[in-house]
Amino acid sequence: MLRNHPNLPDSQAFGHQLRTHNKVLNNVSVLYCASIVSTGNVLVIAPLSSPSHKNVFSPIVSGLASKGHQVTVLTAWKPKKEEKNVRELVVLPGFDYFPNINTMQIRKEGIVGLMAQSQDHVVEACHKIYGNPEFKELLTQPFDVVLVDGIGNECLYGAVHKLRSPLIIVSTFPAPPFFTENLGNRLPPSFVPDPVLPFLCRMTFFQRLTNFVFSPIFPFLWTMNLAAQEQVYREHLGMEYPGTQEIKANVSFLLMNSHFSINGARPVLPDVVEIGGGHCKPGKPLPKDIEEFISKGQNGFVFFSLGSIVKPHELSDEIRDAFLNAFRKLKFQVIWKWNGDAMPGLPDNVKLLKWAPQQDILAHPKIKLFMSHSGLLSIQEAVYHGVPVLGVPIFGDQNVNAEIAKQLGFGEVVEILDVTEDSLGGTLSKMLSTDSYRERVKELSKIFRDRSRDPVDEAVYWTEYVMRYKGATHLRSASRDLNFFQYHCIDVGVFLLVAIVLVLWGLKICTLRLIRKCFGKSAQKEGNKKTN
Repeated sequence: MLRNHPNLPDSQAFGHQLRTHNKVLNNVSVLYCASIVSTGNVLVIAPLSSPSHKNVFSPIVSGLASKGHQVTVLTAWKPKKEEKNVRELVVLPGFDYFPNINTMQIRKEGIVGLMAQSQDHVVEACHKIYGNPEFKELLTQPFDVVLVDGIGNECLYGAVHKLRSPLIIVSTFPAPPFFTENLGNRLPPSFVPDPVLPFLCRMTFFQRLTNFVFSPIFPFLWTMNLAAQEQVYREHLGMEYPGTQEIKANVSFLLMNSHFSINGARPVLPDVVEIGGGHCKPGKPLPKDIEEFISKGQNGFVFFSLGSIVKPHELSDEIRDAFLNAFRKLKFQVIWKWNGDAMPGLPDNVKLLKWAPQQDILAHPKIKLFMSHSGLLSIQEAVYHGVPVLGVPIFGDQNVNAEIAKQLGFGEVVEILDVTEDSLGGTLSKMLSTDSYRERVKELSKIFRDRSRDPVDEAVYWTEYVMRYKGATHLRSASRDLNFFQYHCIDVGVFLLVAIVLVLWGLKICTLRLIRKCFGKSAQKEGNKKTN
């Protein structure tokens, strides 16, 4: 069911009608499918995932559990609360994907430095997982389907192969081409930008050139890490185990945390489905202290959050003061998610929160702007709640997400390493005084919410579908069996080219022979005349 937008006037009545309609349809569907749908055992593998990745899985896990399925989740994060039909197996307590990360340093080095910093740490964590007694016991149990976080958990594909269960890959961001190619779903570089490039689908010539040249680079960098991770599961399970690419070639389904309203329309096969925004939900009333702080101002408020990875001590005094001084000049209240201690020189219009109910804040009618590190989930929440975004990206896909918000007309971007009081103040003033940002994000919010089925229900349906049809091999395109040259008919083109060349060559030979023969006879006749 679609969730209603609290700030859109006609959405509540429409949402009520749609929910009633969907409820009737769901009841009919349940009655119809009762004889063929039974509860099953589901395994979710995501121990080498960040908390934000878990936020993509959690609604799916809850949705499956509510349908009576027994769900086992491999994770590194203790559950906030116990849930019926859900068993969370913490195999890496408190695992930090980047234990020694300095976000400002990574901001300077880029994605290559980030990947290099995590490699050895991830391999060590993989060995710990395979040595975990509960994990070993898990590999002896039957599962009807396995869901895997597609990024960061490659060393666990050996476990997937051992279980021999239908595999669903969950991409926590718009799936890159080397994900979808496992399903035969090749994405044309002419209008599908690589997820690490800040382009929209309609690219200029030079953007298409960049996309075409860059598209093989990221997969190459990523596959450089695979050999070490494949070695881990081979050491624990058997040296004869295939590589990750061969295992993923048998994937049954791909769920993508994306939506065409934000990430652009792209060609997908029946076994690839978008579920972006499944974690989004309506806002609840704010805690009393936050509501009282917002009420002190008459112009509304700005919410600022750099996520959970940036540590307070990593921001230099110059960067922190630039933010504070720019906020001090605003005629708006500012809520700053800051997981450090008290901040010196804090203006009266700024409130620090170690933990912030982000979606409840974004749903508040007085919010004017969301200053965000631009994680994909935060961008989706901003669109869902209709709030403009000022991107302050740090690493990963945050640069792309911030640039997309800018290009779609509901955001701007500032560089945190170069931020100054004046540059930040100018951008804030522009966004807070221009209605077009809010109008654009409201328009996108309607599109983002307008769906035939709630994204969580979509994910649950297709997971059950894969279980119901034992891997749903009938969804698989014949393109899976084609290599790059066959898929693009390059082999056919080469054959035709060779055939045409041979035919032309044959025609040339025949023509030359005919000419020689004709001219030879003419010359002979002419010679005979002269002799006579």
